[in-house]
Amino acid sequence: MSKIIHPTFKAKLVAMICLFHVLSISAVSFLNYQRYSRQLTGQTIGQTQQIIEQTGANINTYLNELNRLTLAPYYNDDVLGILENPPASTDRQLASKRTVEDFLAFVMTLPRDEILRVYIMNAENIYSYTRTPYEMEDYSSYQESTWYRQALSGTKPIYIPPHLEKAFGSKEIPIFSIVRPIRSKNNNNLVLGVIKVDADYSGIHKICDRVELQEGGALLIINDQNQIIYESDGQLSTDFLSSISPSPKDWDGHFYTDMQGRKYIVNHYAIASSGLKIIALNSYEELMQPVRENMQKTIFLASVCIAASVIFFTFFIRKFLAPLAEIIRLMRSVESGDLGVHAPVRTEDEIGYLTISFNTMVDNLGQFL
Repeated sequence: MSKIIHPTFKAKLVAMICLFHVLSISAVSFLNYQRYSRQLTGQTIGQTQQIIEQTGANINTYLNELNRLTLAPYYNDDVLGILENPPASTDRQLASKRTVEDFLAFVMTLPRDEILRVYIMNAENIYSYTRTPYEMEDYSSYQESTWYRQALSGTKPIYIPPHLEKAFGSKEIPIFSIVRPIRSKNNNNLVLGVIKVDADYSGIHKICDRVELQEGGALLIINDQNQIIYESDGQLSTDFLSSISPSPKDWDGHFYTDMQGRKYIVNHYAIASSGLKIIALNSYEELMQPVRENMQKTIFLASVCIAASVIFFTFFIRKFLAPLAEIIRLMRSVESGDLGVHAPVRTEDEIGYLTISFNTMVDNLGQFL
């Protein structure tokens, strides 16, 4: 039968000290990790929300600039005169057409890279300047279009949400439009025509390209049909939108989601005037990487401290318990019948008192023999 080996008091004491150090350092490291994680997450969420809201404000300002651009005809009396009093002769019609289309080209289209096509139209004529080989889809039937009829009967500009149309080549791209009625300066009730501006998203892309998120973050702009208008990452698939799109009534804030086995923090903001939605994704793993690295360094330093502590306490406990070890050795001698032993008294503390009591006990035993 094997003999059971019981740990010594010194081993138990060292083990208890080591266990206390490990548990306390582990608890402190874990609590610090949780605290810094919450702080960093909250700070990132707040900063990201501010960034996308500012981006939304910049986009809204940009769209308002395009809205004001549709007022340009009011600053050109020649254009208004042609619309109000169309020329009768063919020669004058050609000259008038050239005048209006030169205005559309040099005043409205050429200074703005994002503007693809500009039209001024009424029941008699349609004037246009385009950068693309394709006209608008309803070019031949614009008078039947809803936006045209709304413009004739309204006073405010109409925003046509992003829709896919051909511009360059066979691939359709997202295009949005702004439509405004043109009224006579002399008679505000008289509608001279309708101006329509078709633009792509290069202007909005320039705004979004200036946005800087955390490492591993991505910025997206989507429309009401969940079409991706802008994407900074370029590696996300379209089917992920279903997992990150919040409910329509809750389009300002943040939430967490898992995609492709990774956790993301999603901030979102809606631009009500345009129907566009801004989504910012921050990878939780990337965000927590500095915190994890810091915790790993802390654990490494703590392990070194624990090892140094074990060495120190082992040496200290061995030195501290040396008198007790000496008394135990002498007690074994007494058990063998040697009553002439005495333990040296080196301290005046509890161990010194125990040594004196041991010597007194041995002397008393010697008197009985």
